[in-house]
Amino acid sequence: MARALPEVYELAEALERLAGPDDDGGEHVRAALAGFHCRLEALRRSLNRLPRTAFESMLVNSRETPTHFKWNLYRGPCSGLTLWLHEYKPPDLVDAAYVEAPHNHRYGFTSLILTGGYLHTRFLVEPAGRDRARVTDVRPEFLAPGATYTLTPDDWHNVTRAREGTVTLIAQQRPTRAYSTSLSTPSDVPLGAHTGTLRHHYPVEARWRTLRSVLGHPHERKSQ
Repeated sequence: MARALPEVYELAEALERLAGPDDDGGEHVRAALAGFHCRLEALRRSLNRLPRTAFESMLVNSRETPTHFKWNLYRGPCSGLTLWLHEYKPPDLVDAAYVEAPHNHRYGFTSLILTGGYLHTRFLVEPAGRDRARVTDVRPEFLAPGATYTLTPDDWHNVTRAREGTVTLIAQQRPTRAYSTSLSTPSDVPLGAHTGTLRHHYPVEARWRTLRSVLGHPHERKSQ
């Protein structure tokens, strides 16, 4: 599918030749993505003339999340590199409590703001007992088109106040663990001043064994 989007395919080839993002803090990946921003108009033209077969191939791995739509552009056959367009939903379609929860990801990634913009906040989170943690530092920054940043699987952040029409380009690395984690916190207490509950989130593929187990329980089957 990526070959139908030459700008994306060239970027993917360049990223595949780079060392992993942890080797240099993501500096080279950020530079590659920053250079891609000037090709935004070319990407628009390519998307407008995308063949139907390529569009259907894109849809296979694209999906909706509570905050945005993830359009899959490229999946490396061996490297684990995946490129996405994240199309953020209008604020009135998003649950504010979900958006504001600090969280990490199963994988590292680098993001480029293509259009719009949002408030990106990094958090320092420390353990505070079993399934509990506290925020010890908050670092907000509004990111406009052309801005880039890199997160490792251990970094905590959130994305809020997304402008309508916000789209980002994501270069995602191979997952390093089975789940991501969010920190549920009271809505009436400022972040950085309280302790919250940790919640693990698993992708649907991690539920495969559980699904087979549930379907296999005789006591759960409908009586004949």
